[in-house]
Amino acid sequence: MTNAGGSGLTGAKYRSLQRSRNSSSGGLSWTTTGSPTVSVATYAGITYDVYTYTGTGSLVAGTGNRRVLAMALIVAGGGSGGAGYGGGGGAGGVVRYAALNLEANTTYDVVVGAGGAGVTSTSAGNAGSPSSVNGVTATGGGAGGGLNTGNGGNGGSGGGSGALNPGTIYGGSGTQYQGYAGGGNLSGTGNAGGGGGASAAGQQAQSGNGGNGGTGYTWIDSNVYGGGGGGSGYLSSQGTGGTGGGGAAALVTGTAGSANSGGGGGGGGNYGTTSTSGAGGSGIVIIAIPRG
Repeated sequence: MTNAGGSGLTGAKYRSLQRSRNSSSGGLSWTTTGSPTVSVATYAGITYDVYTYTGTGSLVAGTGNRRVLAMALIVAGGGSGGAGYGGGGGAGGVVRYAALNLEANTTYDVVVGAGGAGVTSTSAGNAGSPSSVNGVTATGGGAGGGLNTGNGGNGGSGGGSGALNPGTIYGGSGTQYQGYAGGGNLSGTGNAGGGGGASAAGQQAQSGNGGNGGTGYTWIDSNVYGGGGGGSGYLSSQGTGGTGGGGAAALVTGTAGSANSGGGGGGGGNYGTTSTSGAGGSGIVIIAIPRG
């Protein structure tokens, strides 16, 4: 399989149509488990059956001797933000394919990762869980750093650094072709970095505010996936979540990443036991099979 990267697949016209669990696309019959939503999309004059998984399941190809080239999007769960002037959670990794080989007589297992759970006090966040199709895996988003834990965690996209002051600390690294690094606190400002997104790095902590989360990736359904969480600020402006489901930071309780977006959770501020970070958003898997 080849990662298509940014393949210019935005702008598809979608129309929702609930269909049977048994349908025919690409000259093969398909059955599913896990109750995905099945809809119809038209892009560049080609009609697709689109299987959207928000939970674990499978896609089963019927008998025959054919193979089908499908489009696919695999988004992992986002990391949660850190607490106690914590960094934003990194977005779940985003893997996209313009030509995914699907063969007859084959079962394709689909796993959808959960977002990392939010934390309290001055703790670092939790990484998100991976999503996959038959073992092809998007990496869970990195955890946001807490006040005393410093650096953001590595992941699909990296978590933002905590607000250690004084000190120079760094955002976590993203996974190649899946996401970008989280923002750091390179000048000891006392503010936290934003989580990395699928299309852009998280913002570095600023002297007057926490860093904003990185921007996510726009797929053919015109929706944006994999925005980073915002980093919290020390009695100052709070970082915003990146477009694509990233949660915003807050002075006390960070906002969770949006469900089924892979967005990172926002950092929690207000040093002490009242600080709570936002959880990471759960992932999603979408497989679009051409009809005919």
